[in-house]
Amino acid sequence: MHPVSVEQIAAWDPDIIILGGDAGVFDPAAVQWAGLRAVRAGRIYRNPAGVFPWDRYGIEYPLQLLWTAQILYPDRFARVDMKEETIRFYKDFFEYDLSASDAARILAAKGPGGAP
Repeated sequence: MHPVSVEQIAAWDPDIIILGGDAGVFDPAAVQWAGLRAVRAGRIYRNPAGVFPWDRYGIEYPLQLLWTAQILYPDRFARVDMKEETIRFYKDFFEYDLSASDAARILAAKGPGGAP
């Protein structure tokens, strides 16, 4: 939630980059990004966005934690099906029958209506 410069990100050279769902276009081939460890490993992710962006401490924050755990520790969370978890969460907390395609949109950070 704090803006950082390209130079700062280059100095950190992170293993993983998680972009906000509304972070705009990210071009991993751009010269300022191409050398980063996360880009070389293909470990660039975009936060899901449902009723609210998951990284904004809203009601969907428990899903954010589970999604992030799966990104950071894929072996430990290999059996977690985020699409099913999202569908179940919407049923339990919103009393809404979320479709599998809407869950996939949310997980792709396109929101429930498909908007980027």
